Amino acid sequence: MDQQLEFVRSNGWLLTEEEREAGLNSLAAPAFDASGTVVAAIVVGSPSFLLDGAVAERFGPMVADAAHALSRRLGYDGAAAGRAPGRASGETA
Repeated sequence: MDQQLEFVRSNGWLLTEEEREAGLNSLAAPAFDASGTVVAAIVVGSPSFLLDGAVAERFGPMVADAAHALSRRLGYDGAAAGRAPGRASGETA
């Protein structure tokens, strides 16, 4: 679990593979309120044969960007997860 939290902190998203149900994978990113508390998540669930690690690498940053946009609407003014303040979208920390 510590590795998963560190991955989310670094990348802004996480892929879980068949964690809750056999054959189902999930890609998720947290959304924060004005205080920086996680209050929601954007989650994409899919059969594991469609959502694997390679697909997650491609779509994870998009899900993280959507969660960050939601966070901004909720008053969060922190840097996007996985990016240093002042970096452009798509530019990694």
